[in-house]
Amino acid sequence: MAVTGRRSERHSERAAYRPTVRDPHERFDIPEDRFPPGTEVAWKAVSIGGMQNPRFLDNLIGGWQPVKAEDWPEFSGVGGIEIPQSIIDGGYYKPPQPDAAVVKEGLMLMQRPIELSDKARANQAHKASEIQEVQFKRLFGKSRREVGRDRTFYRAKGQQQIHLDPEDED
Repeated sequence: MAVTGRRSERHSERAAYRPTVRDPHERFDIPEDRFPPGTEVAWKAVSIGGMQNPRFLDNLIGGWQPVKAEDWPEFSGVGGIEIPQSIIDGGYYKPPQPDAAVVKEGLMLMQRPIELSDKARANQAHKASEIQEVQFKRLFGKSRREVGRDRTFYRAKGQQQIHLDPEDED
């Protein structure tokens, strides 16, 4: 259907500033090509179920910083669609400030240097490995007593079969 006359002018004007509507499952997707060079970007919980997240400040301690709304218009609405002044005056919509943080449904968009993220992942992997090792030792000790020494072993994913003998430890 072709649109002609005045109607086509209004149609083309509206199409020029209309943002892409995201599907509900895509509302928090961040394309990796949008990440600033050398940084990692993630959504962090500011509130949970309408209540302030007591662990939110841990993100700041971990090096995460809020992004500016002007740098992420697709999530903040800065420079997005034109809102009629009557909607703003009526208190139905508050235009975002360019230097404000991007908060959406209780989540804040934050970024940190990739070096800090790599260090944090390595630290988490080390802690997980320590916890796993303690649990394996506990389970193997019980297995050796209940099943028998010759039948107690484990096979970690992608590794050879290993016998654990607590008496061999230092």
